[in-house]
Amino acid sequence: MNYNERRQCEGIGPPPMAPAVYPTPKVQDMGKCVGKWTYFWTKNHGNRWVYVLQTGLTQSSQTQQMIPFVWGCTPDKVFAVALDEILNFLIFER
Repeated sequence: MNYNERRQCEGIGPPPMAPAVYPTPKVQDMGKCVGKWTYFWTKNHGNRWVYVLQTGLTQSSQTQQMIPFVWGCTPDKVFAVALDEILNFLIFER
């Protein structure tokens, strides 16, 4: 991660209200998140603001299948999650 990417990971603020309905995100939706702060509600990785650096495919270590993934950063760590772990998301709009 370069210096500018690290600066983007410094944080954004309090979390938004949880949605009443969790629609299943699609691969196409994740492309809209690149280069933006996005709040993710996830099954097993907690709920948090993430500065999304990229989306793409990676190989599952369990099934050897290619699966959609999102990579980004938070103020305190690198974040990576498979699309099927994401319950919902909200892109921060200024």
